[in-house]
Amino acid sequence: MEYYGDERVIDIIDYVDNKVLPVYKKLFQLPHRYMVLMGGGGSGKSVWASQAVVIRTLETDENMKTLVVRADNTDNRSSTFEEIKARIEDLGVTDLFEINKTSMDITCKRNGNTIIFRGMDDEKIKSIQGVTMIWIEEATEITENEFDQLNIRLRNKRETYNNQIIVTFNPISKNHWLKRKFFDNKDPGFKENTYTLKTNYKDNPFLPEENVKVLEGFKHTSPYYYMVYCLGEWGAVGGSVFDREMLRYDIEHLLRRQLTTHILTLRHESVGRYRDWE
Repeated sequence: MEYYGDERVIDIIDYVDNKVLPVYKKLFQLPHRYMVLMGGGGSGKSVWASQAVVIRTLETDENMKTLVVRADNTDNRSSTFEEIKARIEDLGVTDLFEINKTSMDITCKRNGNTIIFRGMDDEKIKSIQGVTMIWIEEATEITENEFDQLNIRLRNKRETYNNQIIVTFNPISKNHWLKRKFFDNKDPGFKENTYTLKTNYKDNPFLPEENVKVLEGFKHTSPYYYMVYCLGEWGAVGGSVFDREMLRYDIEHLLRRQLTTHILTLRHESVGRYRDWE
């Protein structure tokens, strides 16, 4: 679909063809209420989620309100908020959005659609009405009850698209409620309304080679962490949560530090096709 503004064409189809990782392209057309994406570092799942939010916000004429959620609202500012702004920049439509950096609210000037960012630690989240799409980032950090409360708020039916909850996370314990609810659930109606996808860095052909080496280095030094945080497999029961979280931080820090140089190079060469964060 094409949009015109400031004497230029915004070609959504071309953007999807050239800037969306192949493994995620079909997801734009899926009608499922629950889009559950689990995977390891560098798999691109959070990039796709932000792409889906921005594209739908831009192209939908109906009154759309997207709620982007983290367990702690302060984490939104350095993660999801930056991801959404980056996708707006990728599309070259920064002038079509009003971005309030203080409140972390984004409004599309073309149609009035909004993107709001909240944490489950914010009491105001309970008063939000009219939500038509939700993206829950790092869903392992919220409780099942909190998810159910968010699910209840997604009830404003639209004519041209289905309401959706996008759930993105790195898998941890196989006893986590996310596995039971979305992967082990035998309820036919729930299963019919759920789409799950597991990806890892191997599904991202544009991940820089130096980042691939960082991830694959854990094959020999920390096989368990390679399985969980690189391959995106469910973690074993037990083990030190502290150790897992510390290593996860180390992996993401290494990836992001190297990717900063990589993306600046791509921008300089004017061929920036992909961002490789989760």
